[in-house]
Amino acid sequence: MSGNKKMDALISMKAEIQAQKEGQEKIQKLCFENINIGQFTNETIKLLSKYDDLTCLEFNDCKLSSLDNLIGFENLTKLRLCNNNLDKNSIQHIIQHFPKVQYLDISGNKKISQDDLKVLVQLKELQHLVFNEKETNREQLFELIPQLNYIDHKDKDGNEVEDEENEDEDEEDDDDEDEEEFDEDLEDDEDDDDDDDEDQAEEAEESEDEQPVQKKKKL
Repeated sequence: MSGNKKMDALISMKAEIQAQKEGQEKIQKLCFENINIGQFTNETIKLLSKYDDLTCLEFNDCKLSSLDNLIGFENLTKLRLCNNNLDKNSIQHIIQHFPKVQYLDISGNKKISQDDLKVLVQLKELQHLVFNEKETNREQLFELIPQLNYIDHKDKDGNEVEDEENEDEDEEDDDDEDEEEFDEDLEDDEDDDDDDDEDQAEEAEESEDEQPVQKKKKL
């Protein structure tokens, strides 16, 4: 990758991080999409190392051909690497450097075959694997990697489980709806208060009008 493209990728990553940091005291998830990262340079690793407490890291459609240099993140439990150019060497890298991963999405990496996945048995905490290949032999994978509870969002019996990302989005939508309802209730309360004030003012005026005029005593 040329120097200009590396710089463009770094700038895009910085912008994404800044946007995702807003409103958060401590950032635990970083998601990068459609950024031409290719490989992790010293500069990108230096940038990411500031957030080594992450529990979730995503590089989707980032044209990654290798995970070399991507290390640290001891608390990482969720890793998404969709639609890149990774191969079986990246699987070994994940096993070696991210042993706590529970959710792994490597779908869309055409160089990774189902046969390459059997080494994931070494990821003792892995629970959910997303591979999404049409010819995936799920039954065989469950046997080869017995710690798995889900493959491609389905359990051993074929029952679907909702994607965690969709659940997060649903929770955010619910929060937004709650905030909107709260704002509407607040506006209604303010309108009611204004109406009460107007009614009280009108009653006060009527009361003044109804008061009898006192006759002045003659001296």
